Amino acid sequence: MGEMIPEQIKEKALLLSLILSIFFLASIIAGVVIVKNRNKNLIEQPQAAGVEMTLVSAKTNILPNEEFNVQVYLNTKDSTVSGAQIRVRYDPDYFEAKNITAGNFLPVILKAGNLSTAGVADVTLGCQPENPKKGTGVLATVKFKAKIKKGTSNIFFGPGNTEVAAIGQNNTVAGDFQPLVLTVGDSVT
Repeated sequence: MGEMIPEQIKEKALLLSLILSIFFLASIIAGVVIVKNRNKNLIEQPQAAGVEMTLVSAKTNILPNEEFNVQVYLNTKDSTVSGAQIRVRYDPDYFEAKNITAGNFLPVILKAGNLSTAGVADVTLGCQPENPKKGTGVLATVKFKAKIKKGTSNIFFGPGNTEVAAIGQNNTVAGDFQPLVLTVGDSVT
């Protein structure tokens, strides 16, 4: 019986060692999960719903050589916006951009309008730091002239080049982009 006591102690020590090892391993896993979730919560910010940008013209049927304006509207939805980089694209066979000007919604010109590339009109706008914007307004107006080529063509936002900065967000909140479909022809209806 004296021989069984050291063996029983050995079994209990082995069992205790196994239990402590499992407890130690579970503690490490729990600690890693807690730290990972805490860091994730510190890094990730809630994503705001994307803003909506729309191109609007008073006319959708344009005569050859006619000049017309296209306004860039922004609906911030739930975001508070501080700046926007706008790239409007168009087919240079149908239209020529004459100028691009800031609207009243983000009136501070951060990078002046650029029309140097055919088919592209760029401008970067912002607001005063104490006056970020929420709501709907005109960001910019692009003045176009129709060329003599007749047909239907789109004016649209350049994907990946149109971005909107919002307070509390690290990435662009640009969401829905609405293009404008225009027809160049001899008669206006």
